[in-house]
Amino acid sequence: MSIRFEDKSLRKSHRISLPAVVEILDERYVVQDWSLEGFSAGIKQGALPEDWCGTVTFFLPLQHLEVSFRAEARLRRQGVESAGFSFEGFTDQAKAIL
Repeated sequence: MSIRFEDKSLRKSHRISLPAVVEILDERYVVQDWSLEGFSAGIKQGALPEDWCGTVTFFLPLQHLEVSFRAEARLRRQGVESAGFSFEGFTDQAKAIL
């Protein structure tokens, strides 16, 4: 029996570098990378409380079309120039669409 390795682009946590913007508490930030598990954005340390969890609006500006969706996100880490978030409670249907 041979071992078949999964291509990293098929993994749900594979990070994508498509241009995106996220709106958090009425402020827009540039998304550095994202996956179906979460995202990192250019948010300076201290801009959000350590235990922040809330609704974000994610914008994907595609050619001739802008896709946006709302999702629950939880702050997982804060660095000096960026912060990492996990998506909370994505439905299977939403993941399939993305």
